[in-house]
Amino acid sequence: MNDLPASTSLPQPGATVSEAASDHVAPGPDASSITLPIVAEALQVGKVEVDRGGYRITKRVEATDVLVDEPLRHETVEIERRPLNRELADGELPAVRHEGDTMIVPVVREVVVTLKRLVLVEEVRITRIAGTHRDPQSVTVREEHIEIERLGAETSVIRSS
Repeated sequence: MNDLPASTSLPQPGATVSEAASDHVAPGPDASSITLPIVAEALQVGKVEVDRGGYRITKRVEATDVLVDEPLRHETVEIERRPLNRELADGELPAVRHEGDTMIVPVVREVVVTLKRLVLVEEVRITRIAGTHRDPQSVTVREEHIEIERLGAETSVIRSS
């Protein structure tokens, strides 16, 4: 670090520049000139790794069974066949019709007679019936919990729900 020659020593405290110069100065070509050495300090910087601890994170999952009981909609259909065996007038052709929630579908057949006529054989009645029912089921619900633990000189635990 020190760039001074081995024979050079530092001036004593309280010494004047001329006294210090006479001890450490080499005379130049001219006896009246004085040469002073230049001193510089060098700095070296380094890093040291320090272990300051760490963290431990723990995650756990809790599973809980929850009973879900919600009304569910369903529909069923009733089909009723009513025989009619009624002759229809010329040009009469019954159409599908509705009576409330019931849809009535006429069924016709041609019969050979001296005259050809439509005979209403039957009606098919289709009724829509809506209702609800309950169907309780067990459902698994999961929840995660986190724990963070500081490792090192100060041990503390941070919990999260």
